[in-house]
Amino acid sequence: MYDKILNGIIDNISDYKGRSLCFTSNDKYLNTYFCKDLIKNLKDFNKYDLLEINPENFNIKIDYIRDIQEFISYKPNYSSYKIVVINEIEKMNIQASNAILKTLEEPPEHTIIITNTNLWNKLLPTIKSRLNKINIKLDSNFKNKIYEKYKNTHQYIKYFVENDFQITKFLYENSEDIILEQINIIKQKNIEELCEILTLNQENPLNKINSTFAYTQIIKNIIKNDVNDVLKISKIIIKKKENINTGIFLKFLSKISLVLIKDSIITKTSKNWSTIDLLYMSEFFGIEDYNFDIKYIEDSYEYYNGIINSKLSNFKFEIEIYTHLLRIHRCYSLFRRRK
Repeated sequence: MYDKILNGIIDNISDYKGRSLCFTSNDKYLNTYFCKDLIKNLKDFNKYDLLEINPENFNIKIDYIRDIQEFISYKPNYSSYKIVVINEIEKMNIQASNAILKTLEEPPEHTIIITNTNLWNKLLPTIKSRLNKINIKLDSNFKNKIYEKYKNTHQYIKYFVENDFQITKFLYENSEDIILEQINIIKQKNIEELCEILTLNQENPLNKINSTFAYTQIIKNIIKNDVNDVLKISKIIIKKKENINTGIFLKFLSKISLVLIKDSIITKTSKNWSTIDLLYMSEFFGIEDYNFDIKYIEDSYEYYNGIINSKLSNFKFEIEIYTHLLRIHRCYSLFRRRK
């Protein structure tokens, strides 16, 4: 699917002059990688005829739109066309969105506008109607190669392969030993150390892997202990507020929790839950032996999903950390095993 779309566009690039495209998937890293891969493989295209726009402080402002309009007002210097790339177009503010409508609708014949998003449904209808949407996804063969390569740690990498292209690419380029090593390291850490690892800068894929493993260990701790311990863990994380991007961090936690919650619902509604759960939850939590309050779990699902789709400015970090961990505690720790 990935290669077919990529090669199809490369072979017929002239057909896309004077058009605006939007590549979509559920992973922003896959989107940006695809755009870079596309441009890298174009024949006879010079990088000096490229303008790439990235959000600044999670925002694409109207000044960037003015830069685009000036850039495309002149004919290409070194190639037969110009390319404008707008990464994460959903982060345009309302002024920028309104200012770019005419440009998206009728780019000059010497220009191709390429945008990408993992949140297509958050785009304004006026933006969506002016874009040619192209869905991208990894080929199943690519995923299968990784699963084969990590056959002894399949349960630990499944979440990443299905949800995070940046880490998937990292796994593809490395060996299974790196996962085994990180798992062993994380299992030896105390709660303070786990919280420190949890708040590492996640631009680095290995940091993100370790943060995810640390969070799963923290969750196991939360489930086993009482509310006072949950509050202590929350305070440790809150103290590290100054060292992290709070909005991205909350979305990171919520994405993992959302999958956990979804899998919990699946365990109660499907006989085949063990083939689709996260990190083999039957082993990880003994989840098949618990009775759940499905209504509360579904409510928590909506809560975590709401954080993922909210604007970063809407968060009160301290309150959200307490709420986030207390919800996990209630979802899993208050249920008695079936007799």
